[in-house]
Amino acid sequence: MSDQNLGKTVSLPAAADYSSAGKYCYVKVNASRKFEVCSSTIDIIAGVLQNSPVTDKPASVAPLGSGGISKIYLSGTLAAGILVTTDASGHASADATGNYNGGILFQGGDADELGSVILINQTVKA
Repeated sequence: MSDQNLGKTVSLPAAADYSSAGKYCYVKVNASRKFEVCSSTIDIIAGVLQNSPVTDKPASVAPLGSGGISKIYLSGTLAAGILVTTDASGHASADATGNYNGGILFQGGDADELGSVILINQTVKA
């Protein structure tokens, strides 16, 4: 089975230049209705960035709830099968109470490696 099976993607302008960093990171929708890489552990995650756009160019995102599987950068050593959320760099980290989850880790690994995540509907971990 492939570690990436996106299904559908959505597109909005990129809030910043993500040509060198941001691909396969969690993103949120900002107040200007642009995709922005998550920068807080309490951000409401929209999905995972799939391309490397420059500012105001289309950012292609695999949305949460699509049921697809996307690559994602990992914040630390994580095992498959856990709920994950975002860290301050948009990387997947172990979910904690009160955070919005960003899916179920499908393929784990070590810090700054690419894993993969099942894009389930978002909930808040109680």
